Amino acid sequence: MRWGRPKRVYVDDLGKTHDFRFGIIFTVAIAAVLGCLYAVAGLVVGDKLPGGTAIGGVDVGGMTEDAARTKVQAELALRVIEPITVKTAGKSFRVVPQDAGLTLDIDTTIADAMDGGRWSPQHLVNVVVGGSAHEPTVDVDRVALRATMGKIRAAVSRPASGSRITFDTDGQPAVTVGEDGQTIDVGAAEVALREALIAGRGSVTLPLEATTPPVTAAEAEQFLSNVAQPAVARSISLRVRSHRLVVRPPVFGPTLSADATDGNLALHVDGSRLLDRVSGLLMGLPGSPKDAHFSVHGTKVVIVSGRSGLWVRPDDLAKSVEAAIVKSGKDRVATVPAVRRGPSRTIADLSALRVRSLVRAYHSAFASTPFRAANVRRAVSDLNGTIITPGSVVSLNAAIGPTTADRGFRVSTRAPEATLQGDVSFVASVFSVAAFNAGLGRVEQRHSTGYDERFPVGLDANVVYGSDDLRLRNDTPFGIWVRAYPTGPAARPTVHVELWSSPYWKVRASRSPLYNVRKTAEMTKSGPSCEARKGTPGFTVNLTQSLFHDGRLVRTVPWPTRYPPRPPVTCRR
Repeated sequence: MRWGRPKRVYVDDLGKTHDFRFGIIFTVAIAAVLGCLYAVAGLVVGDKLPGGTAIGGVDVGGMTEDAARTKVQAELALRVIEPITVKTAGKSFRVVPQDAGLTLDIDTTIADAMDGGRWSPQHLVNVVVGGSAHEPTVDVDRVALRATMGKIRAAVSRPASGSRITFDTDGQPAVTVGEDGQTIDVGAAEVALREALIAGRGSVTLPLEATTPPVTAAEAEQFLSNVAQPAVARSISLRVRSHRLVVRPPVFGPTLSADATDGNLALHVDGSRLLDRVSGLLMGLPGSPKDAHFSVHGTKVVIVSGRSGLWVRPDDLAKSVEAAIVKSGKDRVATVPAVRRGPSRTIADLSALRVRSLVRAYHSAFASTPFRAANVRRAVSDLNGTIITPGSVVSLNAAIGPTTADRGFRVSTRAPEATLQGDVSFVASVFSVAAFNAGLGRVEQRHSTGYDERFPVGLDANVVYGSDDLRLRNDTPFGIWVRAYPTGPAARPTVHVELWSSPYWKVRASRSPLYNVRKTAEMTKSGPSCEARKGTPGFTVNLTQSLFHDGRLVRTVPWPTRYPPRPPVTCRR
């Protein structure tokens, strides 16, 4: 039995006390708390960079955007105007980044370091956990940067030279091995310069890269055996009109070359050079053109008129020979079209030179073997007819030409090249004496290895084709015609050189006494090629050429000469 009203007991009913309304209230409360914290963080530290933040090595941690911008601007601005030393291929260049199109974008750099701005959650998290290092943002003017890198590349680049085939004076081919080139990778160089600016380095080294030649040595060797050597193995026939001329390899061979065309080797002919080498053959054909020329009648010089005739053009000659030399057997025929050509020198051309009379002459006897005398006569024939126009320079190498067998010079084991050049030097020395006395100016002259008593001191000339030359200048307003001819026995010719012009210079020569005189010991040789000779002492002498015109001294030209001693040679049989 109950004596009072019973108490109501409450039991926790999760379904009523934890319904969705409670969840919403809880979430809103938490969000409000976090929002307050976020707002407070944004207001208090949102405009500051995280602690530990650095831009291009400049510490800006904990600074506001404006303060950080000011500091970065102050410390990094000089980088774009201070030169960076760029080194490559042993050369150095000073590059101002700003002039090369590289500048720093400070605003973008600060914005990147803020990672979204003061209200960015990521930025606020970074403020709490700390920042990191940032590279400054670089603005690039592509046109200016490429122009700067292009100048550096042009200064250090070396193009690759492909292997090629060269032909010597006898027309024999050989391989000339090419070399790798070098350059810089412009793209990589731009990156390296940009990184140097970002890091604040004062110098940067750009790596080089090799460029390969278009033709390798192996390809050139294959071309040599398959094409170049067969091309000069036999003569070719030159067909002009109805006439055929045989042209030997020593004649056309030296005019050949083999360079890369579109990456492949091909034979080429220097048409002008070949025409010069075969002009003597062509001039012998009926109907060929003849130039006007000087001739002597008694003591007077007269002009003989020339004539028109059929000739060939250098380009046509080159094209036809290029086609013939790669063939074999009877197909090695170069058919060249003939064209009509007037004389290269006319009567009017020669009249303008005002060649009137004999100005100077000199002669000397050549006493040696018939073999060497033939070379002297050949050189005299080449020199004869040379014309030196006013103000021009005459070259004995150019006038006489290569001393090769195909041009009529005699070469054998008993007359080596040095002896053959001695034969030509004899002719050059006769010309030198006449030219000195006519007032020609010396441009280049080499003397013998010992004094040659056949010529006045200081006036002998040593000529070696392709090396030593005798070059003299005509300083008169008149042309000079060289008349050269041999007289006497075939084995002992006397060489005459006459210079015809109009009188202009009166020349007086003087010389100092010999000094620094030196002698050398006798030499004994054996063998069939030995030639006995008496020795000559070495000495130094100063020769002077004084030039007078109309009785007035115009100039005095020193011709210093030094001869080494020449030992006497005794032949032992």
